[in-house]
Amino acid sequence: MRPVDVPPVAVPEAGVPEAVSCRTPLATAAGAALLRRLQEHADAPPWSHTLGDRLHAEDVPALDTFRRTLGPVLADPAALPLARWRETVPWVRTRAPDTVAWADIPLQGRADIAYRLVDLVPLDADLRRLFHYETSGTTGHPLSIPSHARATAMNHLLVEEALARIGVRLDHGPSVLVAHVCAQVRTWTFPAILSYWGGGALVKVNLQPAEWARDRARRFLVDLDAQLLTGDPVSFAELLAWDIPLRPRALLSGAATLAPALAEALTARFGCPVVDVYSTTEIGPIAASGPGGLRLLCPDLYVEVVGPDGRPLPDGERGEIVVSGGRNPYLPLLRYATGDHARKEGEYLRDLQARRPVSWRATDGAVITPVDLARALHPHVFAAFAFREEADGFVLRVRPVEGEPLDGAALGAGLAAILGQPVAVHLDAALGRDGKAAEWTGRGD
Repeated sequence: MRPVDVPPVAVPEAGVPEAVSCRTPLATAAGAALLRRLQEHADAPPWSHTLGDRLHAEDVPALDTFRRTLGPVLADPAALPLARWRETVPWVRTRAPDTVAWADIPLQGRADIAYRLVDLVPLDADLRRLFHYETSGTTGHPLSIPSHARATAMNHLLVEEALARIGVRLDHGPSVLVAHVCAQVRTWTFPAILSYWGGGALVKVNLQPAEWARDRARRFLVDLDAQLLTGDPVSFAELLAWDIPLRPRALLSGAATLAPALAEALTARFGCPVVDVYSTTEIGPIAASGPGGLRLLCPDLYVEVVGPDGRPLPDGERGEIVVSGGRNPYLPLLRYATGDHARKEGEYLRDLQARRPVSWRATDGAVITPVDLARALHPHVFAAFAFREEADGFVLRVRPVEGEPLDGAALGAGLAAILGQPVAVHLDAALGRDGKAAEWTGRGD
C-alpha cells in the first residue's frame, strides 16, 4: 500500500474560515455563511460533532462521470474489474483465481471486514484520502469501514436517482437540502455543507427530548424548511408523534424495512412521496422503492440471489442477496453476502426480508433503538447474541467465545443503565449455530 500522506489542500475562497475549508475544501463564502447560521441558530439542537464533505477539485470530474452513468444497473458480472482485483486484492487473489468459475467463488461476509480487512483493501490503494467510520454492530460484528469522500458523494447521487424516478428533484444551492432525523438516546448531531450540491446544507438532528425541547425542535425544523427528510422507520414514527408541520418534497427512509402503513401515514401527514431505500452501511444504497416496486439503483454493483450453497438462483427464486463491486476504492466487494433475503425479478427485489424496525421505551419515555443498546455490547467479546423483550422483562442471550471470559453481570448492567430497568443475561453455547438467532426483537415478535 502507498504511504499515508497529507493530500494537497485547495486554496479556500475568500470569506471561508479555515475551520470550514479544512473539512470542506470546496466550500464557498455563501456555504460558509449558511453553516454559521445553522451552528448559531437560537433553536438548534446541541451540536455534538463537526463534519465536512472532504471533496477536492479532483473529485468533481469523477462525480460528473458517475452521474452520467445513473439509470441502467449492472446486469453482468463480466463488467466488474475482476482481473485487476486478482492482481491487487489479496482476498480475491487467493479465493478467486481465474481458474474458478463465478458461481464457485466463495462468498464474502461481514466477518471478513471485521477480522480480515487487510485482505480486502487493494494493495495499490492511495491511502492519502482514506477516512474510516464505525458501525454500531446492530446486525452482527461491529465494523470499521475505510472509505473515500468521493464514494460518499456518489451515494448522495444515488439518492438523487431514487428521487428522480418518482419525479422529485432537489434545488442545489446555499439552502438546507437534507434534514436527517434520528431518535436515539445518543448520536452525533451536526450541520455540514455539501459542496458538490452548490453549497447546500445537510443537518443531522436527534429527537431526544432530554436534549432538545419539542418547541425548539419545531421552530428549528420549520425555519430550515429542508427539501428532503431522511431517517428510518423508528425516527419517522417519532417525528409523527412530535407533530412538526413540515412540507418537504420527499421523505427517504432507510436502515430498516418501512411498513406500508407507516409510509401511508407519513405521506398523509407531510403531503409528499416516501421512498424506502434498501442499503447497508458497508455498501451504501442498493435499491429504492418506486411505482414498480423495490428497484435496483447502482450502475457499479452486481446483485444476485443465491441459495444455501452460494450458487446463483434463477429469477423468481428466493435466496440471500449477494453483491459485487461498489464505488468504495478501499473496499471492493466480491460476492458479499448481505444476510438479507429476497426474490430477484429483473431489476426488482421482491418480498425483501431485511432488518426489521425495532425500538423500546425507557422508563423516562425516551425511544431506545438497537444502535443505543449496541454501544453497551461493544466492550464485550462474544460470538452471537439475541436481545428480546418478554412479558416479564428484557432478556439477553449470549454465546461466549471459547477461551474468552465474559462478564454477564457487566453486560446486563450496561443495558439496564440505558433502559432504566433490569436485563437478564443468559449464556447459551448453542445460540446461532443453526443460523436462526434473531438479534433484536420486541415483545410479541
